[in-house]
Amino acid sequence: MSLAPYIRNGLPHLLEINARMSGGLLYACQSGINFPYWNAVLALELAEPSAVPPPAEGIAIAPVQGVLTMAPDQWPTEPAV
Repeated sequence: MSLAPYIRNGLPHLLEINARMSGGLLYACQSGINFPYWNAVLALELAEPSAVPPPAEGIAIAPVQGVLTMAPDQWPTEPAV
């Protein structure tokens, strides 16, 4: 998401929101940080950069291209970590 604010008379004004995320952002968000949210919060000065949580470590992300068909007995019983 592209957030382009500017300040007029001491108030932030939003010029544009481009909701099309870059390809890698979806993978980056899997680290536990909601980058579009923090982009907006920091741009509007609603929090300090130190408030952004650290990313999760030790995770592996892999893209899945196409359709994956699984029988119910193959469904995961626990969420991925």
